[in-house]
Amino acid sequence: MGDNGNSFDANNRNLDIFRRLFDLLQPAVQQALEDVEHLRCLEKRLNEIQIWLMRVSDMMSNLGKSRVPPELTPGAMLAMLLNAINRSGLSPEKPKRRKPKTDADKLLERAAQSGVIDFKLDPNADGSATAFIDGVDVELSVTLAKLLSLLADPKIGSTPEPAAPSTVNFVPFKRNQELSARLQELLNRHFSAANLRNLVHRLRGRFAARGINKWLIQTAPEGQTRLALRFS
Repeated sequence: MGDNGNSFDANNRNLDIFRRLFDLLQPAVQQALEDVEHLRCLEKRLNEIQIWLMRVSDMMSNLGKSRVPPELTPGAMLAMLLNAINRSGLSPEKPKRRKPKTDADKLLERAAQSGVIDFKLDPNADGSATAFIDGVDVELSVTLAKLLSLLADPKIGSTPEPAAPSTVNFVPFKRNQELSARLQELLNRHFSAANLRNLVHRLRGRFAARGINKWLIQTAPEGQTRLALRFS
């Protein structure tokens, strides 16, 4: 009986050690996945630029071999080149249409209008953090933690208009350009508009994985984002 008890205690200690290791490693793994995805986006963009340059070089070479009439001004030549680019499919692709929201998403989006009452962000030594959204915890990588702290900051963004006594006040929306600039200052890394959209998508995904309403991360048509956090 004594041996079985000792074995049980040892198994519990080992399990506790594995849990602690998992908690320590999880933010680092999330950050590594984000970095890999960022590098893949950069590689894809560089490949696209390389293809563009090769095609433009070919077209310029063909123009050089052709006889150019003297009345063809540089402006007209530029127009011809731009037309050739459009015909060859080199012009940027039109943005893909967003998928329509499901009925469930619409209901959740309406529910998010009541906002977050209790919010806390506990940072870790490595820069990652644990966020508490109305009592539900969610582990965040360094980048997502910084983004959420900005989205929840009542001092960043346009000053909210005075609300009526019966109306709930929320932290203001933040312009996406300002969010990108602040993230760059905090993390010493460039953040494009596409990078920011991807981070917002990932943050919403982390919320959803923990059973938190992802639409508490709100966006506005004017290119603004915030956490629907109440404040007095």
